[in-house]
Amino acid sequence: MSEQKNPSLEEKIKATDINELNITGNLVKNIFFKNNTSAYVIMVCGILLFLLRSIWGYLLGAFAIGIALFVLLKVKDYKVMDIYDDSIVLYADEEAAKAAKIPYDDIIEWTIQNNASGVDAVMLKLKSGEVIYKNTFQVGKCYDALMKFISAKESRVIQMEKNRQKNFNFRENVKKWFNKLTKK
Repeated sequence: MSEQKNPSLEEKIKATDINELNITGNLVKNIFFKNNTSAYVIMVCGILLFLLRSIWGYLLGAFAIGIALFVLLKVKDYKVMDIYDDSIVLYADEEAAKAAKIPYDDIIEWTIQNNASGVDAVMLKLKSGEVIYKNTFQVGKCYDALMKFISAKESRVIQMEKNRQKNFNFRENVKKWFNKLTKK
């Protein structure tokens, strides 16, 4: 029995050397892994907690500042993707040495995945059948940029369009429901 392994992201997106990519569009947004803004906000909140001048204020403030410093100093930040006006460049490694250019025409559907475990990701379904997840804490920036160019391919927009195309007749559906209830 042959063991089937999952392809790496580099294999999935057919990543090549970044210098070999033919990038034609205008850069709209750089998306990185880490969101420094939230770390700075937590640090400011920690400092403000010190103004309470209570033991709990000092403890919570020190904890908040410690968490913010840990994120700023220890969590490695790297480029996840670049969004252009005609395509997305996905980076396959943390050094941004290998990447793949994905034109918007090759994307069937995309969405933002907010997980309870704290790992947020951008999901892309491609015409080739591949589904790619890129983890990032800058999903808001990514969402805003992609909505400018391929909003019709966002999962919720696609679902709303499917719902709109269904012929929903309230009176007819109530009659069907009532008939099902009375037959039993």
